[in-house]
Parts: sequence; C-alpha cells; structure tokens
Amino acid sequence: MTLIYQGEKDELKKNKRKIFHATATAFILAFAPTAAIAFVVFALFGSTTFANHVFSLDVSINQLMVLTVSIFIYLYTVDSLIEVIVKHLTETSIYSHITLLLIRILAFYSLGVMLGLNQTSNVIIAAAVSFIIFLIELLDVGNRRKENNE
Repeated sequence: MTLIYQGEKDELKKNKRKIFHATATAFILAFAPTAAIAFVVFALFGSTTFANHVFSLDVSINQLMVLTVSIFIYLYTVDSLIEVIVKHLTETSIYSHITLLLIRILAFYSLGVMLGLNQTSNVIIAAAVSFIIFLIELLDVGNRRKENNE
C-alpha cells in the first residue's frame, strides 16, 4: 500500500513540474510578440509626439495615443495590401517607396480627420510620421543590399 501511495506522490510532483514548464514556456512565447508590438507602438507614439513638440502643435496626449493606435492598425492591415500592390505595379524600388510615402500621408491625414484633429496639425503629423516610416524603410533596404553584396 505504501508503495502505491509513494508512486502517486511522485506522479503528482511530475505533473506539477510539467505545469510549471508549460506555464513558463507559454509566458516566454507570449512575451516575444508582445514586446515587438509594444516596440512598434512606442516608436509610432514617439514619432507623433516628436512632430507635436517640434512643430509646437496643440494636440492632446489622448488624441496622439488614439492616432498612434489607428496608424498601427492601418500599417499592419491595409498598408500591407497596398504595399504589395504598389511593389507589383512599380518595378523600381525608389518609386514604390515614394508612392507609399504619398499614400501613407493621405491615409494618416484621413485618420486624423476621422479623429477630429485640426487641418494644420493633421497635415504636419501625417507628413512627419510618414516620412519617418519612409526613412526607416530606406535604411532597411540599404542594409539588405549590403548583406546581399557581402
């Protein structure tokens, strides 16, 4: 009887270890995408805040947060589709990037209109954030070309 009871105790300990390992693995796997999303959102928020401070715009932090989340949602849904279409239509890299820059300015301006930003602030923030994304994409293209040449 004692032998059976001891075996059940060992089995319970093994199950507890499995639960701990499963929980730790789930936490680690969930943390990576969450950190990546947070990094992108903070970068976008920094871009909108930067434009707000540099050009002395009177846009509240709440409006900037909502605009940042709206831009994030746009970038990872509609913009991905538009990017594929533009790159398919324009063979040259710089033309596709400039076209995407202009489309993003228009899209971000439209988001600002929906959120009730005034026209001047809206145009400046849309252009500044779009241009920052444009520069990041150009740096990424340059790094990829360097890696391919080496």
